Amino acid sequence: MPATTLAYQRFRYVTTFVAILAQWPLAATLFSTGEGSLTRTDYLGLCATVAGLALWLVALRGRAVSLLIILGSFALAAGAYLCMRGTSLNAWLGFCVLLGLLTTASLAFIQPGVAAKITLALTILLIGGMIGETVTGRGWLQHSQSISTGSFTGQIEGPDRQAFAQLLPLSSARARKTKSDGSLDFDVRYHTDAVASRVVPGRPDQGPEIFLFGCSFTFGEGLEDDQTLAARLQSLRSSDRIYNFGIRNAGTSDAWIHLKRKLEAGARPQRCVYLFMDDHFRRTGLPDVTVATQPERPRFILRDSQPVLMGRAGDTFSSPLEAFRVNLARRSHIYRSLASRWVPDERVTDLIAGLGDAMHRECQSHGVKFLFVIFASDGSRFDVPIDRIKTKLEATGVSILDSRPLLNEHMTRTGMTSNQLFFADSHPRPEYARLIASWIDKKLSDETAQPVDAKQ
Repeated sequence: MPATTLAYQRFRYVTTFVAILAQWPLAATLFSTGEGSLTRTDYLGLCATVAGLALWLVALRGRAVSLLIILGSFALAAGAYLCMRGTSLNAWLGFCVLLGLLTTASLAFIQPGVAAKITLALTILLIGGMIGETVTGRGWLQHSQSISTGSFTGQIEGPDRQAFAQLLPLSSARARKTKSDGSLDFDVRYHTDAVASRVVPGRPDQGPEIFLFGCSFTFGEGLEDDQTLAARLQSLRSSDRIYNFGIRNAGTSDAWIHLKRKLEAGARPQRCVYLFMDDHFRRTGLPDVTVATQPERPRFILRDSQPVLMGRAGDTFSSPLEAFRVNLARRSHIYRSLASRWVPDERVTDLIAGLGDAMHRECQSHGVKFLFVIFASDGSRFDVPIDRIKTKLEATGVSILDSRPLLNEHMTRTGMTSNQLFFADSHPRPEYARLIASWIDKKLSDETAQPVDAKQ
């Protein structure tokens, strides 16, 4: 290809623009490295970017131009994805759109034909992706939510060395949520005591202890201290001492960590109660979206039927493909929307059943009784996997209270609706907290009356 041709001159100009464009991913890595240390992914991104730019420059020599341009563009796109992985996906799509236009122009100048048409079509698809990301990110295709605004002031939780979080002793906070119609859903205050349990009014100074573990359903999101299920259970069992160790946004993994830690530290309650609800599948099974948004969650696996802590979810990727999916979930609004339809598989149900059985066995080893409570949620989609967990736990002798049929029977008998039992954000209202406390109380009383050779 003669150096004097107009097409070649245009190709040189376009290559200059490509070289300028390549500075985006290079700068994203070199100037956004946190403490200044490059990771293996950074080096891969830099190498791919430099290799892509080199292929473009080699194409200036006039041999296999179209092939070198296409390979160089793919290398630049891959390098940009790795180098710009800390940005939104739209930033990378924007880079690829500009790169696609430059690639199409170069191919059209040098060798007009099918290759230029293909790269133009790919560029149009990338533009469509940008539009889709923008629309999804701004929520134009989403239905209005029942909760429009919320505020949380104060601090009652802190980071934990293993679990997702821990309650802080002698702390307080105020939570407020408003419905989409402007009406108030709740405005309440939370308090914790000296042992980092949510305050349980009326707890006596002496007596058998009952520890409650779980998430915000157990903690009592939206409820005052005297409205929580722990407070209701305390009023029903005045001779016992109820401790509410529920932590907002916790899961089965967190309950296992905190229960085991307390028993190993010497606590000897009469009973430990774990309250499971369907979102614990996500918090324990850790789908891509959860790891992308909450990488500090603990990741467990089952090894010889024993739960083993692998570390923080964001640091324990099993393969480059998993790391790619999680990164895409963090950056892409479209992928998050699609991945949110996640359904727990048998691996997840086995893991939760294994953690429940581990809690049971840990309690047995310290002479403590254990109860696994299935907390009926508002519109649960996971009845089948919950039933699988229930079957597995019953087979190992774990005591179970399933509130789902009890709640259905109560709603049928009284005519109560979900709006009367759940807040707009799906947390239990005071009436449901009262009900679940009464069912737990009856279960504990029934088991106390059973012979010594019963389940536990």
